[in-house]
Amino acid sequence: MSATTAWIFVSTIPAPWIAAEMGWIVAEYGRQPWTVDGILPTALSVSHLSVTQLLLTIAGFALFYTVLGIPIARFSDRSTTNRPILIGCALAVWSAMTALCGVAQNFIQLL
Repeated sequence: MSATTAWIFVSTIPAPWIAAEMGWIVAEYGRQPWTVDGILPTALSVSHLSVTQLLLTIAGFALFYTVLGIPIARFSDRSTTNRPILIGCALAVWSAMTALCGVAQNFIQLL
């Protein structure tokens, strides 16, 4: 493997995390047109989280994906791993966590 190829592979390591963060940012900005259009009143579309709470949420999100991502990646690298089952289970856990975030009614429940 050439040095250029190795550099490309190493430089793509943070790509999943960056993609997840960018998806979160796009989702948050995507709420703005509903507020402007009058479907959702501005008072209801504003987050009541403080800056500290928002930063803790982002840090927790990044830590959660990092802590779970590394063992899952190592486990999927084994030759005996059934990767479709692993991907299905990871997707089910991700979907359940996303649903739980959707029903959180305060900051403590979100954490």
